[in-house]
Amino acid sequence: MIAILGIVSLAIAQDITPDTEIVVDGQTMTVAQLWQELETSDMLAEVEGIAFRDDSGKLYYPMSKEDEMSLAMQSEMEPEHFSMDAITSNTTIEKQYSNQWGVNSSFGVYLDAVARVAGDAATRTLLTNVNAGGYIFDTRISLFEFNANAQNNNSYPNASVSIKIAGQSIYSKQGVNLYVNPSFNRSWSASKIFTVGPVPINVKGTVSGTVGFRAALSLAENGFGLQGDIAPFVNTTGTVSAQIELGLIAFGAKGTLLFLNDVLSLKASADYMPSTKSLNLQFKLDNNLRTLDGSIGFIATVRTPLGNKEYEHTIFEWQGIQKNWTLLDLKKVVQVP
Repeated sequence: MIAILGIVSLAIAQDITPDTEIVVDGQTMTVAQLWQELETSDMLAEVEGIAFRDDSGKLYYPMSKEDEMSLAMQSEMEPEHFSMDAITSNTTIEKQYSNQWGVNSSFGVYLDAVARVAGDAATRTLLTNVNAGGYIFDTRISLFEFNANAQNNNSYPNASVSIKIAGQSIYSKQGVNLYVNPSFNRSWSASKIFTVGPVPINVKGTVSGTVGFRAALSLAENGFGLQGDIAPFVNTTGTVSAQIELGLIAFGAKGTLLFLNDVLSLKASADYMPSTKSLNLQFKLDNNLRTLDGSIGFIATVRTPLGNKEYEHTIFEWQGIQKNWTLLDLKKVVQVP
């Protein structure tokens, strides 16, 4: 998909000639000098192997070989590659997960999570922390930070949920039993300078979409048990746009990127039976992940009385990561003092 964001007609106006003076990145030059600098930079890009030309004369700038190799290696790794072994004891089940994908200098994603259910004769607890974010042109963005906590005993039963977006608290709630499902629309942006010959193009990358969670936390009135069904989620896409001060250039955004779609679902419970002095723990953590799927870049066209030049830059291109899997599914019944 190509979206032309603004084509100006100065280059085809009759008063524009090769001797017309223009200002490029603070430097005054003629249109003829601009054309010569474009010719020189095009030749160097082809000689150095960072760009190639098709039959129509368009000059393509693909992703760097280093970035392509990095993504190819990531494609070979399982999404749970950095999933830590479950931490279990007689009275605790815990799972941690952390991973990142992409190329931070263009578009990258990270996901960190920890979930735990535990208990003893006095108190039963449940915890979930999930942080999701990424990078736009080396600028770190925080999509959300989600926290859910619950504890149940005779003295202080309580459950709470909260979410931060871009580091700011957006929603929080607490009570004995919680059933909530909030969602929020947000966008995050960062910019990077690309060049067409001597001409700088300020390209803005934007990630936008929905983040939120559903949570059902139930505490037994007798203080002996709790149940949780928790699922933070995010659905975001990436786009680019540009600001160009030189009227000889037309810019078109190319493609879209599925940035991060993810649902991390925890179903857990902890129940204590005083009659048998036994603790029943159940824990199931699933992740439905799709990230960094697509191609995104831009096309820039230079129109002058001496001719036209067309450039296509690929900022990011990958088939991404997609998988739906269970990180941990465990049940246990243990005796507690």
